[in-house]
Formats: sequence, structure tokens, C-alpha cells
Amino acid sequence: RRGVLDLAAPAGAQVTPAAVESFLAEVGSIWRSVTQAQSTYKLRRMAEILAPERDFSWLREIEKDLALVAYPRDRFDRIVTTEVLVEAGLALIREAELADHRRRRWRATQLRNGLMIALLALHPIRSKNFAALSLSRSFVRQGDSWCIRLGSKETKSGRPDVRRVGRELNRAVAL
Repeated sequence: RRGVLDLAAPAGAQVTPAAVESFLAEVGSIWRSVTQAQSTYKLRRMAEILAPERDFSWLREIEKDLALVAYPRDRFDRIVTTEVLVEAGLALIREAELADHRRRRWRATQLRNGLMIALLALHPIRSKNFAALSLSRSFVRQGDSWCIRLGSKETKSGRPDVRRVGRELNRAVAL
């Protein structure tokens, strides 16, 4: 971007203390510490491969310094509990039930999406199996409730899997 690349020089020669310092100054305000440390590691490894005759110990020191202060971002705030997912799914279902009849496609889509969210939260199965569910074959009615029925050839473990759908979802499935 700044026009400082020497197109006539070999790739390994581009990795200089001044270029790395400039690079780190540019990304320092926009990248997190772990990304900076990992990117510097990758840069050093690539430079060693491209120019094995050159000494990149100076870059290894920068890499170690960055790794020392690198801390990953806390990701626990991203965890969504089963209860929250089920409630979100049920809210979509309620919203579809209360909608007027002029928007049938929207209503059906809303109902389907809510059912999928709640169903996966309560009965987690492999996405391949979930996508292949079909009424009266793998998604069947037993009495007044619904079940997910997967045959032994459909499961990873090779054993049949039967799960009764929670009571709160039976009414939504029947819609």
C-alpha cells in the first residue's frame, strides 16, 4: 500500500527490522495481541523458509515479546444456554401464531425457524441428521406426541436413536 516493496529483491529480503516495526505499528491499534503474536510467528517461519541463509533471531525476539503479553479474549460471554435458545424458538413460534393470516409464508417460515431453534436446543443431533428429518419417516407421531427416530444406519454410533420431542414443542409441530 505504501509502495515500499522492492520487486527486484528476493522475498526473504523484504523482512527487515524497519519493515516489521512499521507493520506492527500499523496493525497494533486494530489487531488483538494474540493475532499480532501469531502473525509475527508466521512471518518469521515464512521468512526462514524463503531465506534460510539469513538470521532472523531478531524477529524471534520480537515474536517472544509479543507472545509474552498476548492474552486471548474472554469468550464466555458468547455462550448461549439451552434455556435461552428454547425461549427464543418459542418466541418465534408465538409470534407466528399471533400473526394475521394474510402473511402465510412469513408465518410458516417464522414457525419453522422457531421450531428448529427450540428442537436443536432440546434435542441436539448431528446437522446431517437434522437436515434429513422428514415427516412420517424420521419425525413421527406416537400417540399425542412427536418423536425423532433415526435408524442405526443414520447414526454415527450405528445404534438407533429415538428421542421424544418435548411437550412444549408438540403443539408447534402440529401447527
